[in-house]
Amino acid sequence: MTENSKTLLDIYHQDQVEFDVENSGAKEKRTVIWANAEELIESVIEKRKLEGFYLIKIMADGGQGFFKVSMTILPANDDPAYDSNLADHIPGKRSRYAEGGMVGKRANWTSVKKLIMLAIVPKIKETYENLKVLFDLTQLNNVPFKFVAYFKLLLIVNGQQTATSTYPCPYCFVTLDELRYRDLEERNVMPSADILKTYGHLKDDHSRFCADGKNKKLARYSNSTVNPPLFREKDDFTMLEKCPPPELHLLQGFVNHLFWSGLVPILGKERALLWPKKLNIIHKGYHGEVFEGNACRILLKEAERLNDTEICQECGYFRIFPFIAAFKIMDQLVENCFRVERRPCNVEKLVGDFHKVVESTGVTITLKLHVILTHLKGSLEFLNANTGLGLWSEQAGESVHHEFLKYWDRYKINAIDAPSYGEKLRRAVAEFSSLHI
Repeated sequence: MTENSKTLLDIYHQDQVEFDVENSGAKEKRTVIWANAEELIESVIEKRKLEGFYLIKIMADGGQGFFKVSMTILPANDDPAYDSNLADHIPGKRSRYAEGGMVGKRANWTSVKKLIMLAIVPKIKETYENLKVLFDLTQLNNVPFKFVAYFKLLLIVNGQQTATSTYPCPYCFVTLDELRYRDLEERNVMPSADILKTYGHLKDDHSRFCADGKNKKLARYSNSTVNPPLFREKDDFTMLEKCPPPELHLLQGFVNHLFWSGLVPILGKERALLWPKKLNIIHKGYHGEVFEGNACRILLKEAERLNDTEICQECGYFRIFPFIAAFKIMDQLVENCFRVERRPCNVEKLVGDFHKVVESTGVTITLKLHVILTHLKGSLEFLNANTGLGLWSEQAGESVHHEFLKYWDRYKINAIDAPSYGEKLRRAVAEFSSLHI
């Protein structure tokens, strides 16, 4: 290791801890490499010689044989008072971050090349118990942060059941029935999407779950909350503010749902695939048939290319028009709201128009569609006026798997029970983070 690659070596610790592991119903000891969150943040800011107010973004994801918790340190806007998750608010710390302005462009700080590893464990499941171990080890709740991940993990860390439970949304009290059925009046269902979940709600719901004997069959009476939230927040703090919607998953979820569940049944698979084929786009098959992020952006921008006689000659343009309109409006939302620096636009009008055209396509309302339709505007209101969801994107937290392999390949030991495995992994993590300063 070079001197630069050892900069953070002493901050990382190695332990053997029991986890729920992959391909097993039992707990097993696994090597975990971790750092104290507060110490790591302080060290990175000092090494970067940064001044000013900073935001901490925590990401978590499993891939390439490891579950990783990573973080990005983001320079805040020139209005540092706008967000309660500023690094200057670390309890008991000197206010040395409080003076000075932004350094560089914020977009650069969201890159995987600036990402720092907080904890890593090989071959474990994505469970509440495992996340709790990692959060406790790193003492993550001692620092202010926002948490970004895909919806399964958002629900897990906040103590809730899956997205197929009675209350599937991380952010509100909408029921699964309210998502699935269009005519709510006929079903005599009152929508509850206008009530945002707070950490006080989650604590009360967990108390109710415990009072019911922790019977998961009765979890619907506790709004599908079965564990206490892993985050320590004030009772009136909303999940929508703590956990910004994952913009990449919203984009991919919308495009893939409209294509595979909307266009394919109408046009037939072969004819529907002519559209991406003419744009030189290939769908991936390892998670089923899906279009990935870049492909989704191209499809949105080239929505008008659906108006092709070879594609829609049998069903007619008017049957396809709602899909073209929906893709176009989503393109405007992504272009204006999903970027790092938000562009001025009438989000409320765009979302209202989007709702109408999505309904006219006839597709079902999925959780991701619900979040766009119901919570996009509110999530932006929790951010500064010129900040978009792109600043809080989960993308770097997923790109880290490929990025880390470049470092792990230099130290790699396949046998996770080998005596030197832990130290090799610790050095790989330290080198990764040190060279990402």
